[in-house]
Order: sequence, then C-alpha cells, then structure tokens
Amino acid sequence: DSTLAGNEALVDGGGIYALGSPGVVTNIYNSTIAYNDADMDRDGAGSGGGVHLGAGSSGSGSFAIRNTLITGNTVGNTPIYDDCFVESGSVLYSYGRNLLGTSDGCVIANVSGAGWDYFSGNLGGLADNGGPTQTVALLAGDNAIDGADPTFGCVDDQDSTITSDQRGFPGKGSSHCGIGAYDVDPEPIVSQGFDGLPR
Repeated sequence: DSTLAGNEALVDGGGIYALGSPGVVTNIYNSTIAYNDADMDRDGAGSGGGVHLGAGSSGSGSFAIRNTLITGNTVGNTPIYDDCFVESGSVLYSYGRNLLGTSDGCVIANVSGAGWDYFSGNLGGLADNGGPTQTVALLAGDNAIDGADPTFGCVDDQDSTITSDQRGFPGKGSSHCGIGAYDVDPEPIVSQGFDGLPR
C-alpha cells in the first residue's frame, strides 16, 4: 500500500535498488512505482528507472511483487521508459497479478496467480487524492482498475484480505480490486428526498 514516485538516482534504481544477497527477501504488495528516473545525470551509467535488481557479489536474493503497478519510470532524465532492469542471476518474481509499462531488461518469473501483463491506459500525476499522503490515481480505461487476481484479490503479507487502499478509502476488499496503491472509489450512494431530488 505504498506509492514510490518522483525519485531520482544518479546511477541505478530510480525507485528501488535491490542488491541481491543470499537470504535477503524483498516483497512489495499493493504498491505503485511510477515517475522515477535512473541515470539522472545522463552519463549513460544507470538503468532500472523503476526497479533495479543487482546480482550482488555473493549471489542473488529474492525480490517479489504482488498486485503492484510499475510504469512510467524513465532513464537518463528523458522520455525513455525503463521500468525494470535485472542483472544476471536475479529474477523478479510475480505473484497474483502485476502490471508493468515495459519489461525490457527485466527477467520475470510468474509464481502464482493470473500472472503479469503490460499496463494500458494513463495515470494521474502524484497528487493529493485524499488520505494522509500523495498518490498516483488510476484513470478511466486503465486496465489496473479492478485488475487484481480474481481468485486472490488484494492481500497483505499474511494473505489476509485488505479492505482499503493507501489513502484509507474502501474498495480493496472485493475480488476484483485495483492493482497498485490507489483504488478507484466505489460508486457513491445518493439519497433522495420525497420530491425525488438528490440530498
């Protein structure tokens, strides 16, 4: 239930840089990784605007995502999209259902659930969409809306169903909840008076 957006790295991993080491496990649940940039000084030494998984000097660790959206990340402070880069010996493990803008340079292994796919649509900018922290909104037509795994839905690290998004807004409890940290608001309930006008 976290948003990582607007971060920059001089070299690798604008959003997340994970150095592979035996026994080190990183799990990302119900999160949005967008609008981050690697190699911001444009010297050609950097990759993985969203996520960069390093092989490490002593072997690879484990990096897994579940119900997570990784899109709109760049490299070289340009509109060249670079959502994920995996060094030799490392793997990005996918559980449930995840969406990426591009998979160039990324090694992804589907472990369980509906598998990963490409994000289609447009995102809002990092903004105050309600709640205590800023988020990146899903917009109409995005395949992340109600796009989570239809069997597992949205769960936490204990496999318990979560019922709200990062903002604390309800909607995550359904089996077709949204992918990422932001979930589209459920239909508002409109009450009507005796004259038939909304109240």
